[in-house]
Amino acid sequence: MNTGIHFTSAITRNSRARLFNRSTPETDNIVFPRSNRNSYSVNKYAETNEKIYRGVQILDAKRKERLPNTPFLYNAWIEHKDNATNGGLCKAARLLKSLKYDTESIDLSSYDLVSIAFHIPEEQLSLPRGMELALLHSCREFCEELGWDAAKRNSLQVPDGHCRIFEEGHATKRGLDALVAELADLENDVLRENQRSFHKLAEARVEY
Repeated sequence: MNTGIHFTSAITRNSRARLFNRSTPETDNIVFPRSNRNSYSVNKYAETNEKIYRGVQILDAKRKERLPNTPFLYNAWIEHKDNATNGGLCKAARLLKSLKYDTESIDLSSYDLVSIAFHIPEEQLSLPRGMELALLHSCREFCEELGWDAAKRNSLQVPDGHCRIFEEGHATKRGLDALVAELADLENDVLRENQRSFHKLAEARVEY
């Protein structure tokens, strides 16, 4: 898969690397010991020699263990879907992350939030210019569905497929419920403040 995604990587003398994902601006510290035990190649990389399939192991300070991860593949899938939705995916992800930063009640990481947004159906993210407010409704509707549909919620995987979003040590139902509550409050506020202009977000237009 050739997505044309770009990465910035700098390896310092103490063997610490910082990877910056330009699609979702989050920075992670990844530790590479001199023995290179933390670098590995997944089967797909061996088959294709595509660098996006290259794997790393991230040191989880809390659990005191190294966790396998494929950040290049994760980033490539994010960019692929964002392009397919005319930028809708990253707009939805930024909305979810902005709610997290505005309140302490949402116990979900930025990684969890981007992974959740990744699974919103493309047709709900691909909106014409000027209708971006409808993304709020799309996010709320999808997250509400995850709240009552445990089977769907527990089946969702992070974009690179290396683990499920909702599993021990990752996203929680409690965090999801808090996110849904904040999305509902925000949607109600937007509708109330603009009730003379539209009655539902699907009718909303943003003038540029």
